[in-house]
Amino acid sequence: MSYVLGPRSYEVGIGGVESFRIVQFDGGKVVLNSAAGTPIGFATTYAAEGERVSVQHLGVDGTWELETAGALSALDLVFAADEGRIQALPSEAGTYRKIGIALNAAASAGEIIEVLPYDFHATVTVT
Repeated sequence: MSYVLGPRSYEVGIGGVESFRIVQFDGGKVVLNSAAGTPIGFATTYAAEGERVSVQHLGVDGTWELETAGALSALDLVFAADEGRIQALPSEAGTYRKIGIALNAAASAGEIIEVLPYDFHATVTVT
């Protein structure tokens, strides 16, 4: 098996994907990550269902630009949210996948901020 540095191309599953959003596998295709999903990386472009999309995998050097699900402060730990977005740790009970550290603040949902990937294999459980 070869070693690939940089983005990989995958077929998009149901619903399409947006750039700056986290994706996961579903039936061998990529879809927008859910808050409870297991992310593989983030989409670098938009792609409709059945098209191919470039995905930057977790664990590569550098920072990511990701779309927020709500307000965040700089240096907040960020977690996976529905629709492939990121969020601060919710107060509702559940298990949340850590993504990294926000390097910028966001005033509301839909903003693109820089994130330093950090401890993304870990989950945090809120009871």
